[in-house]
Amino acid sequence: MLNSTAMKKVLIVDDEKMFLKTLCEGLSIHGKTYDFEIVTANNGRQAIDILNSTEVNLVITDLRMPEIDGFKLIAYISSKFKDLPVMVMTAYGSHNIEMEIRDKGILHYVEKPIDFDDLLKKILSELKAERRGRVKGMNLATFLQIIGMEKISYTLTVTRGKDIGHLYIKDGELVHAETKNKKELEAAMDIVTWDGVTIDLIDNCTFKGNTINMALENILLQAFKDKDEKSQVNQNQIDETKNIKEEVEMNVPKLNEAIEVMKSNLGPGLLSTDIFTLSDAQSIAGWNSNPTACALFTQIITMMNTTLKESGFPELGKYLLLDLVDGKMVLIIPMDEYIWLVLLDGKKSPLGLLLNVVLPKAIEAFEEALIG
Repeated sequence: MLNSTAMKKVLIVDDEKMFLKTLCEGLSIHGKTYDFEIVTANNGRQAIDILNSTEVNLVITDLRMPEIDGFKLIAYISSKFKDLPVMVMTAYGSHNIEMEIRDKGILHYVEKPIDFDDLLKKILSELKAERRGRVKGMNLATFLQIIGMEKISYTLTVTRGKDIGHLYIKDGELVHAETKNKKELEAAMDIVTWDGVTIDLIDNCTFKGNTINMALENILLQAFKDKDEKSQVNQNQIDETKNIKEEVEMNVPKLNEAIEVMKSNLGPGLLSTDIFTLSDAQSIAGWNSNPTACALFTQIITMMNTTLKESGFPELGKYLLLDLVDGKMVLIIPMDEYIWLVLLDGKKSPLGLLLNVVLPKAIEAFEEALIG
């Protein structure tokens, strides 16, 4: 890794020369201020030559290019430069997908047409992260996400040590998978979570038919959820054996009692409520539940805590109250690895009642429900 005071190199790869020239000129203005310089390539072949001759700190690449396209470039980087961060320029981004699997070490992308300020912020974020020593290279799940967004057909051979898997993707959807001992969805769920892989590509899908019938993004989400749960079970067993620490859990029946009390106190002013975990945004207790809101506010709270910590501000206190349009309000109560989210009709939930009666009761019940 380069010294923290050295000039960082950002490699931008795109076959549109005028677009590349404009982007390079715009970013170079900020280079001296933020200690980075721009290096450019018109296709994947040029980019590989640069990577093999120059130390690069970040790659930003288009996908549709002649000779060696962005997909093959990313596959090469994943094999040869595993810790090198990669951002993708695409016209097919999905903010919901990025939010849901961002915490798995997956994908930064920039949507075309380029928002210059957004691109600069993401570049600075990645370069700053590298100085902190964070490793964030592109992995298999990232690569699959990109193929899914671009709706491309490929046959992938994925190698992890002695393990070999094959993934067959048609128009961005995974239609078949196989390893030595597994096939179809079972094989897909296994392969997509592999780390430290080498990826080889064939430009079209060589499998006829569809044995999986599950959206690629759902396969990724479910596979990583299963992996996390399995990892958590294993960790719990280790902790119990070694008596390192007790796992912190919530008393769900007590939470349900607390929600009933809240419903009674707020009446028609309560629109929905969920108590969910920060790790996976899954509701463990609620009324008129809203899974989308759970996922959204997981990201908001995580981002706020990270931003406050990095800027030297104190962390969030016992609650956060947001004033929304149309008289709606959101009450957020964080508690260790849990969040209590409450959507209210402000016109039917007087602020005095909320702050002086409902909120203290909710916090007390939340604390009592946190058990070892």
